[in-house]
Amino acid sequence: MSLDYSINVTEEYDASVVSYAAHLHDAVTLYAMAADAAIADGLDPTRYENIMAKIATVTFLGKSGFVALDPFRQRVAATVVRNVKRHSSTQLNFTDVAIYDPFTLSYTATATMTFPGGGTEAPPAFVAPDCAVSQYDVATDGCNLDGDVNVVFTVAAGAVCTETALEATAECGYVPSD
Repeated sequence: MSLDYSINVTEEYDASVVSYAAHLHDAVTLYAMAADAAIADGLDPTRYENIMAKIATVTFLGKSGFVALDPFRQRVAATVVRNVKRHSSTQLNFTDVAIYDPFTLSYTATATMTFPGGGTEAPPAFVAPDCAVSQYDVATDGCNLDGDVNVVFTVAAGAVCTETALEATAECGYVPSD
């Protein structure tokens, strides 16, 4: 089953509704599949409890990705990676390029991803380096009666680091008396 599709984008219908439309499509499909399962088991599909019992057993690959519900009827987070390309000024093409299955913890590439500019190699990601001690501003709140001082390290203006703030406790050299 191919889930690749195209949509026409006009002034009345812009691309921002694609996500909502995909989720709505999948919600209706989920309900219909649960109703079909209830009917197949001889249950009344107009009864809430029959639909809810069957909805937990339905899984499928929908327009918004893998659809499955946990026992609390919350959607299981699965991911379909889609390549979105503008075909023309009024048409966007969507192609599934990978699927992540949370049940098997597997990632399966289904097509080649094309990045902006036309390349198929992922651009290098920016990874901020760990901060050197000199890149932190240090603040303390003074010595506590228990002999400790709370120290807060915040990244200095202009420094680019993976950490944004660190907290620590240190021992005071002098403890004030009452």
